Amino acid sequence: MKSRTRPAPGNHEYVTKGAAGYYHYFGAAAGDPGKGFYSFILSAWHHPRFFSPAIEPGASHLETSDTRMSAIWGDLQSAGADLVLSGHRHVYERFPRQDSSGRLDPTGVRQFIVGTGGALHETFKGKPAPHSQVCKDQTFGGLTLTLHPGGYDWRFIPTAGGFTDSGSDTCG
Repeated sequence: MKSRTRPAPGNHEYVTKGAAGYYHYFGAAAGDPGKGFYSFILSAWHHPRFFSPAIEPGASHLETSDTRMSAIWGDLQSAGADLVLSGHRHVYERFPRQDSSGRLDPTGVRQFIVGTGGALHETFKGKPAPHSQVCKDQTFGGLTLTLHPGGYDWRFIPTAGGFTDSGSDTCG
């Protein structure tokens, strides 16, 4: 799996100076350590645009939205992007195609939050965000995407005993 992984650095990687562990582990796939980013023809970023209220272990506040991603979301939709993968939240959550304001839109962008890789989990609190299709906390795992002409399939693969999620969508 590592050879096919496209990593995305987040705030926890930089707890270690220069995210040294992240760049060492992923090597060239992580890009130039001096830049702190890389790009390829698929969309992935750290902070999700939409998410349900959740709280980190030991925290005293709920995060409920991140409008900083609105402008780029609109740009991606205008460019024909179909899918965004994000992390930051220590949970798994899937959303349908939406525009940058969170309205259902068949030409919008689908978002997956897959922050299930190793840090302590957040716990969902209160009502799920509008249009949230799946929101699960307390399960480690990863998301596999199978890309094919005109669409893709997804499958969340948990560590032993966790939930699964799978489905398909078309690409515009």
